[in-house]
Amino acid sequence: MGMKSKTKWQRQESRPVRPFRSAVEYLAEVGLRLYADEEFKAAETIQISSIEQDRLAIAVKVPVAPLNFEELVGVPMAALSLVVTLEDRAFKDSCVAANVPFSELDSGAKILELNNELVSTMSWAGETRVHIAVVLCEPRNGEVGTAHRVGSWVARKSFSVGNPRDTASFAIDAVEPEYFEKRQLPHNTTYLVEISDPDLNQSCENLPDLVKVSLAKDVHAALAKDEESPMAKALIRAIYVDVVTTVMATGYSNLGTGTPVTSNSILDVVTAKLTKSTGISPERLRILAGETAGSMLRAVVQADIELSRALISAAQRR
Repeated sequence: MGMKSKTKWQRQESRPVRPFRSAVEYLAEVGLRLYADEEFKAAETIQISSIEQDRLAIAVKVPVAPLNFEELVGVPMAALSLVVTLEDRAFKDSCVAANVPFSELDSGAKILELNNELVSTMSWAGETRVHIAVVLCEPRNGEVGTAHRVGSWVARKSFSVGNPRDTASFAIDAVEPEYFEKRQLPHNTTYLVEISDPDLNQSCENLPDLVKVSLAKDVHAALAKDEESPMAKALIRAIYVDVVTTVMATGYSNLGTGTPVTSNSILDVVTAKLTKSTGISPERLRILAGETAGSMLRAVVQADIELSRALISAAQRR
């Protein structure tokens, strides 16, 4: 049930398949730097045993756009933006860490320093991905075969950062209605979060063996048609809220009063992530996790994942 590099949620494609004109080679030489004192690296996989979060000074080095870029993609540069997104694979969280007008990149290579506050909201446990993309920033009614929907990318590159032996994440499995019925739940249940071991004061490497999400097969199939859609992203964020709340409520109730949290354990990583993104202390989070089965904590996690923004975006795109 563990996930190493791709989830069942994702389509399996050997290479990007674009329904419209693109310049996929433009970002091939984009470089990524994790720390201020290191060189930029163009390799898409950056193997590192552990991340020194206090030292992170992430930046990307973007090459100058080719002179014929507009001709390649069929879209004016003024309608494009370069966006850098961070994806926390362990906890299925993501954020936009940089967004600049593409027209600013036509005079030479640029170094974009990412927002440190946003960088710190990622857990950096397991695998973290850094996506760099040139996307459409306004809707268009251009010629057939060119990008027209906001957010559509015309060039993209992704970096995978982490230890290849430590890419743990919880799985999202498509299940039939009978799966829920066997657990004495309604057959039309949307999804179920299950924790196999209440002891969550253990290494994050064990996360995929402890947490499982079962999603109704018909919902899974509908959303997998476009996993980048606002609705799909909103559902993933809602699931994230339940997973994190369940992990903390279960973990802290099993931990017992006065028992310390083990460094780099699931509880430690999740708690630290919430503290960084919301400013609520670990002590307060521990209290909230024990109150009314974590219902107050759920509100904190909703803020962490910006669930309201995702839902509003999904509703506006209907």
